[in-house]
Amino acid sequence: MATFTTGDGVDLHYTDDGDGPPVLLLAGFCGPAESWEFQRRALIDAGHRVIALDRRSHGRSADPPLRALLRDHAAQDWRDVVARLSVPSLFLAPRDSQLWPAGHAAWAASVNERAGVVTLDGCGHAMAVDQPEAVSAAIVEFLR
Repeated sequence: MATFTTGDGVDLHYTDDGDGPPVLLLAGFCGPAESWEFQRRALIDAGHRVIALDRRSHGRSADPPLRALLRDHAAQDWRDVVARLSVPSLFLAPRDSQLWPAGHAAWAASVNERAGVVTLDGCGHAMAVDQPEAVSAAIVEFLR
């Protein structure tokens, strides 16, 4: 099991499969790494290295005391991962999500010169499951 420890001592689990250009998949609130399975398999088959993170208290990552799911901790988790990997980043967001608003994705992309953002209409917070084809198409386009 692959893990790394955050700055505040929480062990985060991630998967790292395949070879080739890296793709990092971070699910939104309540989404484990497995929620990307449709995209993960397709990207590996297309020749990419695919890294998927279980955020704190999600999937196989540690459940810290008091279930520290505060927005600042969750935000720090993905910032730590993106900073450690130093890879181009695509931020996907459903336009009207209350949990990961499109504005958050736009901000995240604005602070990383190697990032892009795609906003999807007509899907819920679990967009990788709600619209797997649209999400896969956005990822493939970004990787070109």
